[in-house]
Amino acid sequence: MKTLAPLLAPLLLLTPTLALASPLLELTGDASGQGGLCARASSPDASSTYFNPALLAFAEPGLTIGFFALAERIDLELGARNGAADVPAVNGAGPESFRHADNSVIPAPTLPTAWLQNGRRDAMGKLTLLPRPRGAADSGSSQHAYAVLGLVQQLVKNRVTLGLYTMVPLDGFLHGRAFYSDEREQFFSNSLHSELYGDRLTPVSFALGAGVRVSETFAVGASLGLDIDSNAAAPVYVSNLADLDSVLLDSNVGVALALAPQLGVSWTPSSALRLSATVHAPQSVVVDTSFRYVIATGIEQSAAQRFVHDYVPWIFGLGAELELGHTATQRWALAATATYALWSSYQDRHGEQPGGPYAWSNVLAGSFGVRYDAGAFRSFLDLGFQPSPVPPQVGRSNYVDGDRGSVSLGTSYHFALFNQPASVGLQAQLHRVFPQRVQKQDTSGADGVRDEVPDDAVGGTPRGLIAGRAGLQTNNPGYPGYTSQGVLFGGGASFSLAY
Repeated sequence: MKTLAPLLAPLLLLTPTLALASPLLELTGDASGQGGLCARASSPDASSTYFNPALLAFAEPGLTIGFFALAERIDLELGARNGAADVPAVNGAGPESFRHADNSVIPAPTLPTAWLQNGRRDAMGKLTLLPRPRGAADSGSSQHAYAVLGLVQQLVKNRVTLGLYTMVPLDGFLHGRAFYSDEREQFFSNSLHSELYGDRLTPVSFALGAGVRVSETFAVGASLGLDIDSNAAAPVYVSNLADLDSVLLDSNVGVALALAPQLGVSWTPSSALRLSATVHAPQSVVVDTSFRYVIATGIEQSAAQRFVHDYVPWIFGLGAELELGHTATQRWALAATATYALWSSYQDRHGEQPGGPYAWSNVLAGSFGVRYDAGAFRSFLDLGFQPSPVPPQVGRSNYVDGDRGSVSLGTSYHFALFNQPASVGLQAQLHRVFPQRVQKQDTSGADGVRDEVPDDAVGGTPRGLIAGRAGLQTNNPGYPGYTSQGVLFGGGASFSLAY
């Protein structure tokens, strides 16, 4: 293993210092070592590359490989609707054919509720619109497996240390699913989805950085975040609007990268106390999608949409690890971290920022834990609490989220392998998303639940006022309310070999 170090050092020097951050790491913490939920301040190892690169200066050089599995079980229960809120159809036609009383067009017409629930058939009985019942396609249940790889390599002995840490999903490199968090989702899944979990658990998490020991007690570290900004253009030629199977398509795809810094410092004012501070810049995966239609009648039109996946805001962290005492065979220590995340800048999967009375809040989160070493065993137990940045969703939007409490525990056994220090570790964790109950109350104004059939709507043959138009009609899948709660649980095993 000693011969591997000189070979890896030039490789790391030639590799760009990048970090592909993921919401996964902010959820799981250190998934292969003893850092747990307090990894920004405790137990320097390869995962410090992401959590606090300054701690790399105190990490033991070596290689870590592991496996981690995580399951998500978010339960969503939609409140019962009464027929008064249903969007009606008149003479087999929906709101697309409706008009205001002054004959002006109703903007953004919706679909009749019955069509969404049961589908639609034409006069010949052919199914022209597939059914999409309300709440039938929620995505709150999933499970994922990850391969974990970590590397710590000294570049300048006792001064400069390089680190690499990655969690790679074994069921795909990246999965991004966009959905609207209001009535627009009726046209797609017609369901609600957890805003901060789901597909945010699927991208690769990758960090590569360095820690520098300025003195015996003070170290700094830096890594760079990698923002992925891809664009996909699809020119389309439509020869026959009645036969879309005959369309011709081209594609034009590109990927651009931008770097965002991640910084950390570590100070040990005494042999028993270590203090840490970190800054993580915003990161995301952005997909700009555009379509340009050329129709045989000589009309050309275009449309574009920006999708933002895996958004992580500015996160500022403070932490400390305090040793309570040690003997020749035992050691006790406490660890704690606090983070302040600027969720007020959050962009959802369609690149929209919640605002107005439903703007998201910046939140302070924390974790606390204990470390215990006994002979060849090292163990930790951490507790954490993450308040939700999402305000009560009593209006148009349905950003599903709740406060989260977490517990993470693990142990490792240390031994010699081929005269080299080695260890094997086990870890388990549980995250409880506490119950959230939403009852829609705001039904007025731009941020209220949208009335999709105005009270002056007319239609039918002969044209007249539409029955059931009075009051609120909406296909918003979150109306009249919903409850959400759930758990995420996981665990893994790792093997580390020092050199």
